[in-house]
Amino acid sequence: MRPMAVIFLSHASVDKPMVRRIEKALRAAGHEPWLDENEIELGDSIPAAVESALRRSDFLLLCLSNASADRHWVEAERHATFMLQMRDGKSRLLPVRLEDVKPPFLLGPYAYVDAFPDDEAFDRAMKRIVRAIEKHLANRAASPTGAKATGSPVGGGAPGAGTSSAGAPSPAATAGAQPSGAPVPVNIAPSAPGTVDVFLSFTPQDASFAKELQTAVVLMSRQKLIRLLHRDQVAPGQNLNDLIAAQLGVSKLVALLVSQAYLASDCYERELERAMELRAQKKVAVVPILIRACEWEQTPLKGLVPLPRGGTPVEKWRLADEAWTQVARELRGTVRHMLGLPPESP
Repeated sequence: MRPMAVIFLSHASVDKPMVRRIEKALRAAGHEPWLDENEIELGDSIPAAVESALRRSDFLLLCLSNASADRHWVEAERHATFMLQMRDGKSRLLPVRLEDVKPPFLLGPYAYVDAFPDDEAFDRAMKRIVRAIEKHLANRAASPTGAKATGSPVGGGAPGAGTSSAGAPSPAATAGAQPSGAPVPVNIAPSAPGTVDVFLSFTPQDASFAKELQTAVVLMSRQKLIRLLHRDQVAPGQNLNDLIAAQLGVSKLVALLVSQAYLASDCYERELERAMELRAQKKVAVVPILIRACEWEQTPLKGLVPLPRGGTPVEKWRLADEAWTQVARELRGTVRHMLGLPPESP
């Protein structure tokens, strides 16, 4: 029987209908969600029940909404989880947005999923959450102790791991083990020869364009000419900055989806400028793809030839499929050149 995770559902009361759907989906996946209305009985001490549940939980699923932003209980549960992560690794933070709301400042390094605006988005979010949970459980099962793993943003040692039965540090604890609650580096192996790793850089506001590009190059992915790497592959609770750094570290081609929103986002410093540094070191090729009108010529990209050719952003094309087909063909030619393959016949 596979191990089951205990998941604390932190939320505002007005979000109960959506949270009940989340609870149902987690139970269907074989896990144990902790929802206050099901666990706290008449006469129970609410603070004591919440504290006990937080301490025994493997994850805290933080349901973000406009209502939760100013709820004392939600803030207290979040801060308690941070403290537990730092002290004994009892929880992992999994943020999920129930509506379009800016996450709190302290959640900046954490990736989140969106469970809105429709059932398809909800189902997609739940699949990512369950996948992240089960990946963590698999890592726990593979650890030497088999104990519960850390509640750090991306993993770490288990509570109690690193000590002998007498409570003294074990050899593993003194051999470079991660401190409890410390992030574990994200390691991504390069693709096999014959496949180019392509990092796709975009801001969440342009996620629909990123999906269109992924559809346009799907044949190259199926032919194993490329492997696409991008921010949406981050697991809930994982450190997004660590993942992006690792993805850029193995990539040979960086495709930037450029728009006003992109130039105004943190992608500019974290991804665009880093990509240009790697290009200057002759480690990657950089291809800007104009999706919406912007002053891209005033950026370090000004010396590069953007796609689609001619400089007309994808958004301005009468038929977007024609724009994406041109982009895909240009990228295919670049990839084949990088792999030393001859140009394809027209």
